[in-house]
Amino acid sequence: MIGTKTLIAMTDRIDVHFMGGQTLHKKEGSQLWYQEKGVVAAGSYTIDRLIHNLRAIGLQESAIWNLTSFVPLRVLNQLPQYGSGNEISYSFVSETKSRYAFQASVPEALKELELVNV
Repeated sequence: MIGTKTLIAMTDRIDVHFMGGQTLHKKEGSQLWYQEKGVVAAGSYTIDRLIHNLRAIGLQESAIWNLTSFVPLRVLNQLPQYGSGNEISYSFVSETKSRYAFQASVPEALKELELVNV
């Protein structure tokens, strides 16, 4: 079974109205970019919105951090080395523009986070 320790969440966001030589358009009330014949080409939601949606469907905070941060960092070999017992500080800004912070000694310790609004 595939879990959040092996998946990467990403957004298909683009900020321009063209891609691959095609002009794209949006439909009223939609965040999607469409090709000429009505086929969806891309989205325009930010990673913040993606994370907000993951929280809204009830994913645990540890799963969200694996999907959006720790797995991509591991794949890129950029995750700091753990095991020294020292806690590392993390923070994020939510879609509602609130900043939260937490500390963990290893990513796997993110079972039930104590988020502190700073």
